[in-house]
Amino acid sequence: MASSYEFYLKHWSELEANVAADPELAFLGPKRAELAAEEKGLREALDRQAARKVEMHEATRELEARVARGNQLMVQIHDLIRGYYGREAEKLGLFRLQPRRPKPTSAAVKAARKAKKEKSELGPNPNPTAAAETDGPTT
Repeated sequence: MASSYEFYLKHWSELEANVAADPELAFLGPKRAELAAEEKGLREALDRQAARKVEMHEATRELEARVARGNQLMVQIHDLIRGYYGREAEKLGLFRLQPRRPKPTSAAVKAARKAKKEKSELGPNPNPTAAAETDGPTT
């Protein structure tokens, strides 16, 4: 079976020409004329389909261009809104923008930070060393 309409157009055209060329098949004249009309209709439908495909692709390009431009404008407007209200304003939620909020810290994280700070205040070597008198004789 054919996978494209071109197969049908070619076959119908050859069949019509061969029937028209054979005088013994003159009685098939009305059917040949019907086939010629169907061939013409198929060609016109294929031409309309091709034209609409071009229109569809053009419309798709236009849609993509409009979405890209719209996204650029959306980002600009979002930036201006953030600039006007500030990054932490809860009102940003009205515009589908996430306000900046400080991260909550747990008690364990706070304790670790405090211990690290205290350790750094002791100096580079926070561990006590052995007293000099416990060392052996130096002579």
